[in-house]
Amino acid sequence: MKPSPDVLRQSTSLLRGAAAKHKAGKRSKSNKSRVDSLLCKSHGSEPKLPNDVKTVFRNSSAWVALTTDGRVIGGGHANSGGDLGKVAEELQGGVVDICGNEFAFVALKTDGTACAWGHSLYGGDLSSVRHQLVGVQSVQATEFAFAALLKCGTVVTWGDQFRGGSPGEVATHLLNVRSLHSTGGAFAALRHDGSVVAWGAANCGGDVGSAQAELGGGVVEIFRNHYAFAVLKRGGDVICWGSPERGGDCHHVAQQLKSDVLFICGTDSAFAALKRGGSVICWGNSFRGGDCPCTAAAQLVEGVVGLCSTTGAFAALTAAGSVVSWGLRHCGGDPGCAAQHLTKDVVSLRSDGGSRFTACVAGGDCFTWGGENLDLVQTQEPEQRLVRVMYCHADVVPPTSCSLSHADKSIIYPGPVAPDASDLSGGWLVTGSHIDT
Repeated sequence: MKPSPDVLRQSTSLLRGAAAKHKAGKRSKSNKSRVDSLLCKSHGSEPKLPNDVKTVFRNSSAWVALTTDGRVIGGGHANSGGDLGKVAEELQGGVVDICGNEFAFVALKTDGTACAWGHSLYGGDLSSVRHQLVGVQSVQATEFAFAALLKCGTVVTWGDQFRGGSPGEVATHLLNVRSLHSTGGAFAALRHDGSVVAWGAANCGGDVGSAQAELGGGVVEIFRNHYAFAVLKRGGDVICWGSPERGGDCHHVAQQLKSDVLFICGTDSAFAALKRGGSVICWGNSFRGGDCPCTAAAQLVEGVVGLCSTTGAFAALTAAGSVVSWGLRHCGGDPGCAAQHLTKDVVSLRSDGGSRFTACVAGGDCFTWGGENLDLVQTQEPEQRLVRVMYCHADVVPPTSCSLSHADKSIIYPGPVAPDASDLSGGWLVTGSHIDT
C-alpha cells in the first residue's frame, strides 16, 4: 500500500529512501505511484488542492487525493476512478491508504475493510468479494486487477481474471501468506514457509514454469519489475521468471547469482543485483539497464554500497563516494553535465521512482538528472518526497523476517540502525513508517 512521503536525511552513515515504481511516459500504474510530484501521464484536471491533502494518486486518466483526516477527493475520467460515485460517502473519513491500477482505485480503511470505485471490469466493483474483505492488511495491483492480503494470511482477488483477478488452480495454496507483490499482469505471494505462489499473465510472471522446484522454500524476499519477478533465497542465490527478454531469464548470469546477493532492484524491464563485496550484476532489457556498462566496469566489480533505479535506468553509489548510472538517458542513465559533480564526496543517492536520480554531496549540494528536462538541476534542498525507509548493513544477508514489499525501488546503504526501527534482525531494518513532510 501507499506510504506517505518521508524526509531525506543526509548522512555519511545512513540513507533513507525509495520511491515506488511508477511508469513514466508510458502507461502509469498508480499502485506504484506513491508521490504527487512524480512525472506522470494524467488526463484528469486537478484543481488547487486543499492544504490538508497529504498524497495524490494517479493513473492514466484520473486522480484521487487522500487528506490528513482520512477523506478522499478525486477527479478525471469516471471509468478510471475519477468519479467516487456510490462509495463517495464511505470515503468521507477513515481511509488510511489507497491503491490503484489503470482503471480503478481501492481504499483501505481503519477498520480493516476496503471499498473500490472505477471501471467495474478492472477492479472498481467489489460486490462479488466484499464479504471476504475483512481484516485487510494490504492491497497490491496489476494494471487491471487487485489482490488483498488479509491479516489471517489469506488472499482475495478481483478484476481482470487474465491479469491476476483470479488465482485459478493455485487458490488453494494462498494460505499463510506473508507478503504480496505484483508486476503489470501478475501477482506473487510469499508464504511464511518461504515458498512462492504466482498467478496471472504468464508473460508477466504469472507462470513460474521451470522455476517451480526452486520456489518450494527458502525464499526470503520477492522483487519485481513490470514484466518479471526475481526472488532472493536464503544464502543469497537468485531465481527469476517472467518475460525472458525483460528480466525473467537470468541463465547467462546464473553462476554470478548463485550466492552472496544482498539486494535486487528493477527498472521496467531489467534487474540489477548487489552482491556481498560490492559487485553489481545486471540482466534483462539492455536499453533499460540490463547490461552493466563496460565503461564503468571497474567501478561495478567491487565497492558498491548503494543501488537504486528509475523506470529505465540504474544508479550505483560506491564506497569512494562516486556515482555510476546506466540505461535510458531520459530516465537518468546518463548523468550528463551532472557527472562532474558525481566523482567524489557523494553521501546519498535516491530515485524518484519515475525518471530522475538525485545525489547529494558532502557540504549539502544536491544534483538531479534524468526526466524530460535533461538539464542539470542543482538545489540546496532536493525534493523531499520519499516513500520507503530502509537501512541495512551491507555485509548481512536479509533474514526471513524482513518484508520489502515496497522496496523494489529502494536504496540500500550500510550504516547504523535508526532509532525508529520497526523490524530489526541480523542488522537489517525495514520500516513502513508513514512520516509526513
